[in-house]
Amino acid sequence: KKQDDRTVGRYLFNRLSNSSSAQFQKDLVDHGSSKKQKISSKCPSMSLDDYFKRHGQQLEVEGDINDENDDEFEGDINYENHDVEKTNDNPMEGGASRKRRRGRTKCLQIHHRSPGERQEITLNEEGEPIGPTQKIVSEFSNFLGSVARMSDLCPLIYTNWKAIPNKKENIWAYVNKSYIVPEKGEKAVYAIINDAWRRYKCSIKRNHFTKYENMRERLKNRPDNIPEDHFRKLMNYWSFDIIQEISHINAKSIAKQKCRHRAGPISFAIIREKLRATKDDREPPTQAEVFIETRQAKRGNQLDEVTSKAITNLQDLMINSGQSSDEAFKTVFGKEKSGRLRCHGRFTTSSILKRNKEMAEIEKKHAAEVKNLTDKVHEMEEKHEKMEAKHSEEMAAMEGKLQVLLRVMLNQSNSGRDMGDLVALLSTPNGDNNNNALHSSSSAH
Repeated sequence: KKQDDRTVGRYLFNRLSNSSSAQFQKDLVDHGSSKKQKISSKCPSMSLDDYFKRHGQQLEVEGDINDENDDEFEGDINYENHDVEKTNDNPMEGGASRKRRRGRTKCLQIHHRSPGERQEITLNEEGEPIGPTQKIVSEFSNFLGSVARMSDLCPLIYTNWKAIPNKKENIWAYVNKSYIVPEKGEKAVYAIINDAWRRYKCSIKRNHFTKYENMRERLKNRPDNIPEDHFRKLMNYWSFDIIQEISHINAKSIAKQKCRHRAGPISFAIIREKLRATKDDREPPTQAEVFIETRQAKRGNQLDEVTSKAITNLQDLMINSGQSSDEAFKTVFGKEKSGRLRCHGRFTTSSILKRNKEMAEIEKKHAAEVKNLTDKVHEMEEKHEKMEAKHSEEMAAMEGKLQVLLRVMLNQSNSGRDMGDLVALLSTPNGDNNNNALHSSSSAH
């Protein structure tokens, strides 16, 4: 009976195991493996035409899920001031509008530069523009902002910047017609234009989509620099429920951001370079130093409570608690998330900083090796000079001895000196003894 019970138990166990295995295999087929699946974007990189086809629409419209709000930018990332809103040409409108008009006039002049009038842009180690002067960098940034508003180079009929075709070849070639930009700055150029392009779309949405209730009013107030078919596609794209939902989510996210910078149109790269110039060792400034510098109140305005408290905590940790600047910044704001770093440039990441640090260490090591070799060469040159000086002295002494020998040989017949005296005369150690020997020889003669 026990044996029969064991047989029945094994039978039931095998049936259960086979059933579980079959169910597990079925789950794998139906749901895939247990590995975490990649989450697909609600609006991937593509043209608006492809986007509408995917959603069963006949209209060809393009846009950017991250461009639905002009507040969708990180508060501690500095963006250049590209104001694209239409302004009134009334001469009584104030100095700000006149300044914008002068900026547009200057920008048009840059677009029509001849090859001989191009200015060279200076870059930092991360490839961001920092010179030759702050004014030229500002003009360069405004010029790139105007490039972002050119419908032939940067059309608005794409979901995001990555989807624009041939942007590298065409845009880079166009920028280098007006400026001389090293190849290292190509990525920074695209980052600046990307930011300006996104802000431009935000401005178009705010002033030409949200402001009006129907397509007729929107088309009636269409900007002249946007083709009608592009504008129509963009308006229809923003009318999608899913795009409006994404816009609301982005607006809520940006509302949570605190401690916005007060640097204005001055890039963080220039600010970091100024802070670096104040240090004797020329070390780059830390995130805490840049944060404090870019959050200073200007024009008599007071800082908000959150920003003021953050600065106080940073200073207290660095001064009183003995923490380093990096440790204090991490304590106050937490760890960095993936992507761009706070208080850095538009595209600076941890990997870029790590690479630049490794390159700096290699360059420093190379410089030390070159200095070591140079010191050795100088040391060998000094030894060679000393040997040459000693050789010259020995040759001079030998020459003196030969002169004495010659005189002795000429007067040998009358001197009466033997060969022993002559050998002693030639073995004198210096010129003074030679002179004495010569004097003695003359006296003996």
